[in-house]
Amino acid sequence: QIFKNVYVSFRKFCLQSSVLPVDFTTILNDIISGASNVTAIFPYFLKHAKQMFPHLTCIEDLKKISDLRNPANWYPDARNIQRKVIFHAGPTNSGKTYHALQRFINSESGIYCGPLKLLASEVFYKT
Repeated sequence: QIFKNVYVSFRKFCLQSSVLPVDFTTILNDIISGASNVTAIFPYFLKHAKQMFPHLTCIEDLKKISDLRNPANWYPDARNIQRKVIFHAGPTNSGKTYHALQRFINSESGIYCGPLKLLASEVFYKT
């Protein structure tokens, strides 16, 4: 869609402008006479496209910052931090939550991850 819009606009610019830039006119004359190839106008087409759609000037940067394929590579410093993960598992009513909360409360830093909203709010108010 962008290409089509730019093409139509560039064509209109070439056909309807009363005065074209001198260097562009020279290239067009060379193309007509066979001294140059039609690809010689591409830099002018590209310049016109970037005037119409300024984001084209930074398209590579936009591609790079919008690439969501490798989230593990986004924060390399954070990935290098040594962490200790403790997972409490066991049957119902075996004290998993109690022991996990005791470890969490007594630790210098940490994150408690719980599955239930009520339990999470209880942990928030206890700590």
